[in-house]
Amino acid sequence: MMAKGLSLYQAEQKRLSSTVREQQYEKISENARRHQVNFLQNRLLIEEIMAMPDVCMKEQEIQSVEKLLLWLLKTQESVELS
Repeated sequence: MMAKGLSLYQAEQKRLSSTVREQQYEKISENARRHQVNFLQNRLLIEEIMAMPDVCMKEQEIQSVEKLLLWLLKTQESVELS
């Protein structure tokens, strides 16, 4: 009986955490659409970004990510102009 209860509890925890992740993704995607930031509407990219805080990053790596995001923004702007 206890094993069944534990498995039900674990299944519920997994379902709730996936629901929270889904809500976070939807919120980010909605804001990206509102502000017309197309690359943030990519689900795989958002999932990777959401997983990043669990990892310790050096300052140089953060600066590299910042440069990449700025480059993506400039690229998007240049595509919109053409």
